Amino acid sequence: MRKVTPSLLISLLVALPLWAQVGENVELVSRVELGFHDLALEGNTVWLARGEEGVATLNLENPEAPLPGSSWNPAGYGECYTLALAGSVRWQVAGDAAVRSVDMSDPAAPDLLGRWDSPGQVRQILVDGDRLWVAAGDSGLYLLDAGNPEEPVLLNTVPSLDSVEALALAGDVLYVADGRAGLRLLDVSTPTAPTQLGVLDTWFARGVTVYDGIACVADDMAGLKLIDITNPAQPALIGQLDTPGWASSVAVEFPYAYVADAYQGLRVVDISNPALPQPAGYFTTTGRADRVTPFGDLLLLSSMGEGLLVLQHLPTTSVTPRAVPRDFVLSAAYPNPFNPGTTLSYTLNRPLDVRLSLFNLAGEKVETLAKGPQTAGEHVLPFQADGLASGVYLLELAADGQSQVQKLVLLR
Repeated sequence: MRKVTPSLLISLLVALPLWAQVGENVELVSRVELGFHDLALEGNTVWLARGEEGVATLNLENPEAPLPGSSWNPAGYGECYTLALAGSVRWQVAGDAAVRSVDMSDPAAPDLLGRWDSPGQVRQILVDGDRLWVAAGDSGLYLLDAGNPEEPVLLNTVPSLDSVEALALAGDVLYVADGRAGLRLLDVSTPTAPTQLGVLDTWFARGVTVYDGIACVADDMAGLKLIDITNPAQPALIGQLDTPGWASSVAVEFPYAYVADAYQGLRVVDISNPALPQPAGYFTTTGRADRVTPFGDLLLLSSMGEGLLVLQHLPTTSVTPRAVPRDFVLSAAYPNPFNPGTTLSYTLNRPLDVRLSLFNLAGEKVETLAKGPQTAGEHVLPFQADGLASGVYLLELAADGQSQVQKLVLLR
């Protein structure tokens, strides 16, 4: 076993010139130039999955001057690409698919306990008591009994509708970011027999977090989606904000959502009114921002090529939470992308004078699909894009001085 002492890591801690990056309402606290694939928090300690370099730790007791801890790369099982913590046991993934348990009760002498080989590339491990939910891309979702870390046992498999990218658990509901299949809601009150409650189609769901009856989905090139999950059987799109990059992960510290937006860095979104999310700040990166993690009143941003950025969001004005308008909901079109037909639907909670319009990306109105007073309830409208060129269009539902917009993609 090879152990790297803290002194050998000191050279990896560097100060980043403030002129190198641009931000608004977000400032850089410190930077650690250390390549890694995943991280997990334990108090003030950050555990880093460093691929072939194994595992390393950082002490963030003073976020302005992070201190390196130890680094481990034991021969035969040191590489680590995904990481999850469960007491003294670290669940780590090597070679994209080998899920291994490592006893770290003695950090100077990590001990390999057990192993389970995933059929597919592991995107995330979610610890649920003595169980593990393993997101494994297009191979699906797996439930493991981890009560005995030396012998993890497969309990169940949930097939993927596309590619299981990320997971969030709230009560007895598991929220699954399932790629092009969108957001799936599973009842896991009986973990060994999960059942699907509902699904909402999105562009490509890569990340998900939930709060107060709303799911925030990092939807790749479609940006941030806010979804009403108060009725798990019928998740409904409330609002969305198309970020300039590709949304890969999202974290929420209400009233703000923080989006890791690939090569556009960090995007801060005011979600005090989920129907009308608004930009509230940003921090650009020169590398690809893959993941954002709240750390007290700070943020940890994983940036490929730059390492770990410790950031602080400094709102210029206070935000007062506003009531969520529930008078109407524009549901996701299905299918989307489509060729040449799709089905549009929306729900009115009271009679309203509505306007449903289609725009191109230049902001020009292409067609008015519905206009005038309509009754309360669900309205379904088949749409044929005859005569339209392939491309991205914006569908807007406007009523009572408010609007909701979603992106439609026509592929011929």
